[in-house]
Amino acid sequence: MFTSSDAASSLLIPQLIRPARKRGGGARSRRAVEAKGMEKAAANALPPLRFLAVLAVTAWTFFLYFHFSVISGTVEVNRGDDSGDPCRGRYIYMHDLPPRFNADIIRDCRKTEDHWGDMCAFLSNAGLGRPLADRTEGVITGEAGWHDTHQFALDAIFHNRMKQYECLTKHSAVASAVFVPFYAGFDFVRYHWGYDNATRDAASADLTRWLMARPEWRRMGGRDHFLVAGRTGWDFRRSNNVDPDWGNDLLVMPAGRNMSVLVLESAMLHGSDYPVPYPTYFHPRSDADVLRWQDRVRGQARTQFMAFVGAPRPDVPMNIRVRDHVIAQCKASGACTMLGCARATGSTQCHPPVNIMRLFQKTTFCLQPAGDTCTRRSAFDSIVAGCIPVFFHPGSAYKQYRWHLPGDHLKYSVYIPDADVRQRNVSIEAVLRAIPPATVRRMREEVISLIPRVLYADPRSKLETLRDAVDVAVEGVLDTVARIRNGEYVDSGSPVTEDPPNLFESTESRFRPRQPRTGGKRWVPPPRLLFFAAMSWLAVVYFHVAVFRGPPVSTPRDGGDGPQRFILRQEEHLMKTPPATVSSSALPAAVLEERRGRRHDGACEGRYVYIHDLPPRFNADILRNCRHWYPWINMCVYLENGGLGEPVDNADGVFADQGWYATDHFGLDVIFHRRMLQYDCLTDDSSRAAAIFVPFYAGFDVVQHLWGVNSTAREKDALPLDLVDWLTRRPEWRAMDGRDHFFLSGRTAYDHQRHTDSDSEWGNKLLHLPAVQNMTVLFVEKLPWTSFDFAIPYPTYFHPSSDAQVVEWQRRMRATKRQWLFSFAGGGRSDPYSIRHQLIRQCGASSFCKLVRCRKNERNCLVPSTFMRVFQGTRFCLQPTGDTMTRRSAFDAIMAGCVPVFFHPDSAYTQYRWHLPEAHDTYSVLIPEADVRAGNVSIEETLRRIPHDVAERMTETVIGLIPRLVYADPRSKLETLRDAVDVTVEAIVARVNKLREEMGGGTGHPLLENQSGDDGGVHQS
Repeated sequence: MFTSSDAASSLLIPQLIRPARKRGGGARSRRAVEAKGMEKAAANALPPLRFLAVLAVTAWTFFLYFHFSVISGTVEVNRGDDSGDPCRGRYIYMHDLPPRFNADIIRDCRKTEDHWGDMCAFLSNAGLGRPLADRTEGVITGEAGWHDTHQFALDAIFHNRMKQYECLTKHSAVASAVFVPFYAGFDFVRYHWGYDNATRDAASADLTRWLMARPEWRRMGGRDHFLVAGRTGWDFRRSNNVDPDWGNDLLVMPAGRNMSVLVLESAMLHGSDYPVPYPTYFHPRSDADVLRWQDRVRGQARTQFMAFVGAPRPDVPMNIRVRDHVIAQCKASGACTMLGCARATGSTQCHPPVNIMRLFQKTTFCLQPAGDTCTRRSAFDSIVAGCIPVFFHPGSAYKQYRWHLPGDHLKYSVYIPDADVRQRNVSIEAVLRAIPPATVRRMREEVISLIPRVLYADPRSKLETLRDAVDVAVEGVLDTVARIRNGEYVDSGSPVTEDPPNLFESTESRFRPRQPRTGGKRWVPPPRLLFFAAMSWLAVVYFHVAVFRGPPVSTPRDGGDGPQRFILRQEEHLMKTPPATVSSSALPAAVLEERRGRRHDGACEGRYVYIHDLPPRFNADILRNCRHWYPWINMCVYLENGGLGEPVDNADGVFADQGWYATDHFGLDVIFHRRMLQYDCLTDDSSRAAAIFVPFYAGFDVVQHLWGVNSTAREKDALPLDLVDWLTRRPEWRAMDGRDHFFLSGRTAYDHQRHTDSDSEWGNKLLHLPAVQNMTVLFVEKLPWTSFDFAIPYPTYFHPSSDAQVVEWQRRMRATKRQWLFSFAGGGRSDPYSIRHQLIRQCGASSFCKLVRCRKNERNCLVPSTFMRVFQGTRFCLQPTGDTMTRRSAFDAIMAGCVPVFFHPDSAYTQYRWHLPEAHDTYSVLIPEADVRAGNVSIEETLRRIPHDVAERMTETVIGLIPRLVYADPRSKLETLRDAVDVTVEAIVARVNKLREEMGGGTGHPLLENQSGDDGGVHQS
């Protein structure tokens, strides 16, 4: 620890040294004379030095005594009476479920014979299956802990292991977590084939009712409960309830949403499913069994370079099928061994477990491509064998097993992106050959060290000191429950900020083969040549910064390139493009002249924005197709008046006489562009700009392909790819590799993150383009896990043209009488577990609530005055999630001075950070949707408990937010108030300036602040 005395010493030492440095610069003869003087001085200084030594020893003795006697004693006393309890904070209470939830399910194990084979044999020996017999080497045997374990048998194994947990308690009040021994995975199997959805969901629904009636559930609404479902998360998240489909609805039922559900593979949808390792064949009974096995695989001769065990996947779409390419490369390589297999009905595995494990023990690298899903049991089999796994997708391990595997994935595995393999851009063998032998040895040792924490010990015994996969998983559950108890919002999808920085770093990029160096004696350049080279580089840098102004020569894009190939080329292009600057006019002359007349250079310094003059295909041409964007409505009428739409009908006086329009909630592309043309600090000189706006109508572009029956993936991606190609060729781009650029889509980010190249999948791949990820992207709803996109408010119906209109509307909302305590305006959803059903029911049953029920094709909800009148007369407006987390209605409510009531943090708090206060309880109410869905809360009672004066202050705060959430009429300009565009641009400029500082370019434009030619270390993010 750095103390004040250390600080004083650090200041004193340089002062003592400086005089010595001044005196130490004489000639050699002077140093000889001074040496004798120093000896004499040292002899005279011996008594003080002895005194200092004694003082130092005394001080250290006192310090050690104080530390170990006083401090340790204090800490021990502060622990209290239960300091000796090793289970404190680790107690688990296990529900005693009726046998219909576990034991009775196992009795149906023969029901799966037609499709899954006889599962009964795999449930013997506490779920481990039959003991293995190794007739060749006698090593992999039942006596040594090896069993023929089914990969989906974890329900029984985990339950039986939990019975051995050392901190079980019979008193739920002292438990930190509650285990529910429901055999969800086995329940899935017995009713999957030939049964309707109601039968599939019956046991899960029964469990929900049983749990929610228990007193243990009511303590935290089930958030301290956990169960094991020994299959993938996708098996418990059925996609629809109309026709029989795959899986059941456990993870979307109220109980499943509240509990932590341990699965073999998470669906990675920010839910409550947490992944744990697949069970392997090894189930040791003691620490000695584990250590003995680690010693064996550590000393095993690795005679095979790489291997693959598995079958092709012809039923997987070709655009994501990587197995075929891995198998082809393995067969073509003399260094690869393959155990192939044919997938037959009733077949549970390709080869006997002994053959698989024997191969893995002799292999250095084990290939682990995705199969039916991203993960596979084989990855853990290879780890147990000490074989380094080679993954091709982050979802196969890195985004899954955060509790059990290290954060730095390149320490124990190899990562080769599947896109490179599918597009034949990489040789698997070449990548693996390039890894240095010393690194391979370190990786193998890391793999071997992981063995204890990825295996499940024999449930009939207990490891003495080592922690197995159950111990690690329980620790993860306890941590999750503790965070929930502390008020954190926790789910299985960790935010991007918690991802390791090298999550998507491929092994090839770290160990890319270098050009061989010529042999012989190492050549050392003479000093004169080094000096000449340095001067030459300085001249090049000076010439580049001071003279160079022209764009680089670029090769036209080959029209035959596919989207994936183009993305890879863009990644290389962004990494290699040098910085540059440019001065170019991109605005109409009349607009620029008007801007010059109003601009004050002092006020605009550091705030200038340059607008790209895009070809009309990126904006104006898109608008010409407005009649055909939607099959059911002509959107052209919503583009009138600068994108505001037609003026609303104000016959009943709900609105003001001016400034109110029937604006489409996805119409922000045009509105924002037109407002940017009124920005008071526009410039035609990009070198002065703090930020660069790209007026691409991304939202309107994607919408024209969403409902087109013949729209292909290539057509959906065509314009975004074209835009990226156009931008990255521009000299403005090279100044910061696009990090000073921003653009907007008036839709949600989910419309722009298509994952595959399937023509039927929703949206385009805009957000997956590397160039786009360099820019700041604006949506009305952002992705929760990305850092380059930001949410800005939905457009409302209010678009004032002056400060006076805003102030008058605020005065009117303050004087409005609020006759209803709360209200809800909206429709239900087809999802039976949607929170809207509970809100409609609670609102309809309350005399304090006004309900505006919107049913399909009803005219009243299409008329803005219908719900705006209700909002103006309501104190609290309910704003549940809908098709996505956010809704325009929340901003309509704020315009009416109604306090929004949210049911999920992603509906506002994690979205609109630029526009809404950080102290969200000053302007809104949050009622967790899980509490409402579980029937644990009354909305009316919650809102009535808010004191009247507090509610009044919240209303005043909401009314005060109106200016910063409206989009002013783009044909005019507010005089002093800042609207949503002003707030957004200010935040973007601040963000870009911060990026500039981090890149070493100062707070202004990098080439104005730094004329040294330093590129600021710009690299692809």
